[in-house]
Amino acid sequence: MDNIGKAISQTDDSSKAFQKRCLGEKAGLGIDIEGLYYSKKMDVYGRIAEPVQYQYYILEYLKCESSFTNSKPFRYPDSAPKDLVLKDRCPNYFSPWNSDPNKYKMNWRKFYVLYKLHLKLRPSELVLLNYSDGYIQPQNKQGEKPPRIKAPEGYDDQIRLIYVKSIDINVLNKISHYSQEELRASKEVYLEIKEDAFYTFAEYKQWFLKLNNNCILPPLFEVQTLFGDQNFSWRL
Repeated sequence: MDNIGKAISQTDDSSKAFQKRCLGEKAGLGIDIEGLYYSKKMDVYGRIAEPVQYQYYILEYLKCESSFTNSKPFRYPDSAPKDLVLKDRCPNYFSPWNSDPNKYKMNWRKFYVLYKLHLKLRPSELVLLNYSDGYIQPQNKQGEKPPRIKAPEGYDDQIRLIYVKSIDINVLNKISHYSQEELRASKEVYLEIKEDAFYTFAEYKQWFLKLNNNCILPPLFEVQTLFGDQNFSWRL
């Protein structure tokens, strides 16, 4: 059977607008799954496993828009390509290449639910994607957010593709009781990276098209309760 999917259009954002309209001023306590694919097993470099196997991919997009800068160029991990420092055209910014998902403490609920889904939906990869829409968000000393401004050249050409190895539920259980101020100041590491790749947009596009073009319909499976862990108590 041919893989015929629905093309993504600008009107697909209308569902989020409709949800916001329903919520009004109330906070949304659910999460959006931004991408769910059943495709050939491959690594972050697009190398397809042999023999060919299929698995689920749960994609979560992490938009980087920080206007904060480092006093000196960011030091990349040893796993990063050796020429990455030379390719980075905005090394003093917290950018998609050097942004660490462990710093997104305000998103811990989403990471927890996605990880639980990953554990139940087997086999699967939980994939995080650092990207930019080309703008950054300045902040003043009062914590207010002025209008967004254009990001420095090269900022939106950075894509970091991350396969998650594990998430420490005990750490999430701990920080779930933190105030917002405590969350921002916390240094806990709860997410372990299995492998990652630092791409330009053109390079990432090739990986994504390979993922998309190799998709098939998943086999029928019995629906199970996904979130039955009674040992985790969080404060909303």
